[in-house]
Amino acid sequence: MQDKLRDTSTEALRDLGDLGAAIASMSAGLAAGRADPKNVEHLEDLARRHRDSADDRARRRMDSRFHVAVSIAAQSSRLTSAALQLEAELMTLWWGHSGQAGTDGKSWKNTPQSLTPSGRGTLTRPPAPQSSTAETRSNT
Repeated sequence: MQDKLRDTSTEALRDLGDLGAAIASMSAGLAAGRADPKNVEHLEDLARRHRDSADDRARRRMDSRFHVAVSIAAQSSRLTSAALQLEAELMTLWWGHSGQAGTDGKSWKNTPQSLTPSGRGTLTRPPAPQSSTAETRSNT
């Protein structure tokens, strides 16, 4: 475990657990009534990939993705946003900081917390900031 996790107080860890439980239970309850077949298929795939993961880091990634996918299946953008924020904070505890590459060499930019909910059951990357020609000229 990383130093950041060891340095986090018991109270802060308990609060994260409480928040995680609240988000997970509400997401699961809503997803049970709102998930479409594509959501269910995706959740089953993530559960299978979690079970078949070869190492702890891969299992953590699948666990994180599963929790976010449940919130997406709940079809609540605010709940999904809360789940993404929580997973990002948990990753800083597990891996030291959200920008640290995993064992597969992928950076944080390829993980769920860098994605945003867009419609039913999907995540997309936010558009890259576009600078206008006028802004570019004024900055040079």
